[in-house]
Amino acid sequence: MIISYKLFLILAAVLLLVAPAFTQPPRFRSACKNKQIQVLSDVDDTMKAAGPNFVAGCDTRWPPGSIYAGMSAFYLELSRGPKFSNIPTAIGIVSARPEQLAAAFPDLEYEFAQAAAVTGIDANVWGKVRITLPGKFRDNAHLHTHKRFIDYGNTKINNVKKFLSDKKNSDYCVIFVGDNGQGDQYAGHAMLRDNPGVAAVFIHNVTANPILKVPDIDNLFLFRTYPEAAYIAYKNGFIPKDGVRKVLESTMLSIQYKQCVDCLDVNKPCVLENTVPRFNKIDGGCTTLFHSIVNIASKIDHEHGELPSLKVSRLPAVIAAGLMWLFMCWVLNWVLFIVLSAALIFFVDRQLAKRKKTE
Repeated sequence: MIISYKLFLILAAVLLLVAPAFTQPPRFRSACKNKQIQVLSDVDDTMKAAGPNFVAGCDTRWPPGSIYAGMSAFYLELSRGPKFSNIPTAIGIVSARPEQLAAAFPDLEYEFAQAAAVTGIDANVWGKVRITLPGKFRDNAHLHTHKRFIDYGNTKINNVKKFLSDKKNSDYCVIFVGDNGQGDQYAGHAMLRDNPGVAAVFIHNVTANPILKVPDIDNLFLFRTYPEAAYIAYKNGFIPKDGVRKVLESTMLSIQYKQCVDCLDVNKPCVLENTVPRFNKIDGGCTTLFHSIVNIASKIDHEHGELPSLKVSRLPAVIAAGLMWLFMCWVLNWVLFIVLSAALIFFVDRQLAKRKKTE
């Protein structure tokens, strides 16, 4: 009986050790077996919002250049992998920006260094962008948006293919992160279809109406926020459960989250008042972020403390001004109606008085 009990404990321990492998997609296990994970990412609308600049992206829910909440923590946990490596591979950039415009990303590197320092990883290593695979100027030659986005995507496909075919990168598998505003989802679909070295693709869902539509494919995951992306990665065995907690904590310490909280207080200035979702027809950024935090925290039993209301009480300035204008028009219409009605009654009364005098 004692032997059976010990055997049970041994089997349970073995199952706990190999459990992540059973939950991982077969493609991830085959692509990343005995290899380091190299996260390659787009920049605009993936790491930070492009704002109203439709050439770079389409996410107008946030001020231009604002870095997405929890992004750096998610990239770090994804780079560490399911075994929680303390020596993760630094991020690589795969951008549609030409080489001359993609030379440095100091704001992103600052975010990466902070995430590394909090986790106890050397910020001088993981805090730097390791490689940059830029776009080409000629990709912008097409005035037709559809063709231009296809060129963006094809350049990224070729750049990732060249990276993996280089012998010095033989110890790496790739996880690609992009968005569906331009050509990333098209590129990610092609990578999974044609390149066995790409283990998975995460696509930031910034628009409900992507110009390049692609069919569903295994290992391509859409997400709206980085806590949601972390939970998807955890459910597929890419990162441990504690990695999701770290992303949630990072999200609630981010500038974006603070901006959303400030917008709940009508006595504070709100930097989000002038942002309007022109091109994308999805929920506002703050509402989506709050819902995501509550949803993911409940799924992993994470104590997040008291969260603000799920609905941001302020309206963007443009919408508020429009509603005020409509209200004023409504008031003026009623005033005009009352004045004209009184004038008509007065006129009719005078006419009746004149007629009585003549009779």
